[in-house]
Amino acid sequence: RAHLDAVEQEFRELAAMEEYTDAHASVSKMPESYCSGDYEATLSAFNFGDTEQEGAATTTTAPQILFSSSNIVITILGAGMVAAPAVEYLSRNGDALVRVVSAMEGEANKLCAHNSILGRHNVEAVTCDALTKVDEFAKNSSAIISLLPQTMHIPVAQSCIENSTPLVTASYVSPEMRALDAAAKERGVPILCEMGLDPGMDHMSAMQVIDEMKEAGHRVTSFTSLCGGLPAPEAATNVFGYKFSWSPKGVLTAMSNDALFMENGRLTQVAGKDLLKNAKPFRMYQMPSFALEHLPNRNSVAYGHTYGISDAETIYRGTLRYEGFSKQMDYLRNLGFLRDDISLQHILDQLKGEDMSVEICKFLAIADEQVASAISEMPAIDGFCKYLENKLAYAEGERDMVLMQHTFNDNERVSSLVVYGDGNSSAMAKTVGVTAAVGAELVMGKDSVFPGGILVPTDKSVYIPGLKKLEKEGLRFRHFA
Repeated sequence: RAHLDAVEQEFRELAAMEEYTDAHASVSKMPESYCSGDYEATLSAFNFGDTEQEGAATTTTAPQILFSSSNIVITILGAGMVAAPAVEYLSRNGDALVRVVSAMEGEANKLCAHNSILGRHNVEAVTCDALTKVDEFAKNSSAIISLLPQTMHIPVAQSCIENSTPLVTASYVSPEMRALDAAAKERGVPILCEMGLDPGMDHMSAMQVIDEMKEAGHRVTSFTSLCGGLPAPEAATNVFGYKFSWSPKGVLTAMSNDALFMENGRLTQVAGKDLLKNAKPFRMYQMPSFALEHLPNRNSVAYGHTYGISDAETIYRGTLRYEGFSKQMDYLRNLGFLRDDISLQHILDQLKGEDMSVEICKFLAIADEQVASAISEMPAIDGFCKYLENKLAYAEGERDMVLMQHTFNDNERVSSLVVYGDGNSSAMAKTVGVTAAVGAELVMGKDSVFPGGILVPTDKSVYIPGLKKLEKEGLRFRHFA
């Protein structure tokens, strides 16, 4: 034992050396309670339900709780596309156990074998229905990140409040979530929502400038915020200038949302059926490769209250697309491809014999292709989604891109963000996943005390340390005055 203690001390001294600071090295060991004092029971021999080794990460099909030497356990519910950057970020802390939970067989295991995570022994994959075991996870976690669909956040939040466990989500605060505010305040449990890209980074970066302007004695008279996830310019190789890395349904249905915004003191409403006709051109940095357009994004007026600028004459939030996207999609909308009350086959039958010389139809070639009966009998929008998943998918090696820009008082202040995907993760996954992970780090932090309640990252206690942490990850806003 004395020899082992000496080796441990040597490792700790090595990890603490200045020349290895960038390696984020740390040393941890299991507590004696882990094996109940029986040192013959090693990790490979100890039975944690049905376990196996995949790469160097522990994988568990039964949701049995493993111990962390410092009792820091972060549970991530959901192992979809944005989860990997969150796991990578949080698992750098060797004193924390990061547990990844997915109901899909093999999904959590695959994530833990991701090349940015492989080899880290403090990552655990669990395959189970998260909601059936949510109380167990909440009782045995220092914090939970829910990357589940928005409708599944409520039972997770209820369990976190009951067990006094902080929760972070990247989703908008729903009315059902808002209704839990009083209970969260009473128990002193922070439920930090809207901690992703949009919403999330947009809140933090906007509030940083708004607070600075107010503190300097300036009134915010106009605020415009634009954001979009797009292919990088070299990957924008189709007539839409758009590609999908997951189901297109969300993008297509958003094109029928009503919009409300303030422009020069006038309240403007746009009906969902007219949304695509209201696109306006935009040039980011005045660069030809960023020839874009923006569409009004839902209710912008509500952000006057959120950001404390209700008296501003202009409050506008928009979604960025490459120029021409809206025109092409509006053409398809008029043909019926976004309808849910008729089948895709009905649309295809109507197109037979039609003049298909229009550029968009030549690209899609829908009327000339054999469409599987399972897709053709779907509602038009669902069948069209299945078609686009393959037709507009990213090719291997292609990058995506995230763009965001805020302008204040007619360009008196400008704050902008450009992020590209890389070999480890997409730009969208990075901006959402890392931001959620930073949120978990903040709500657990020893140096910060968060109030209980349903929170969003518009307060200085979140956005000041949050933006600093994101900047260290290469997610940095550029500011112009």
